[in-house]
Amino acid sequence: MMSPVSMLVTELLFGFASLPEAQRKLFLTQLNQFIVASPRQRRLQIQMWQQANNPVERQVPSDRTS
Repeated sequence: MMSPVSMLVTELLFGFASLPEAQRKLFLTQLNQFIVASPRQRRLQIQMWQQANNPVERQVPSDRTS
């Protein structure tokens, strides 16, 4: 039986293989940039990815009046 991590990696690889060629190239370019980035640049990139992955959290209005 595969471990949960191995299953996740397999799913990610399948997702990558399913991308159109142009998107695979974009993914690999961004991955290469991340690999050679400094630790600070990596942290910033991770934060940008998190924000892009959670757009609702960024756009929630703070107009609650309780």
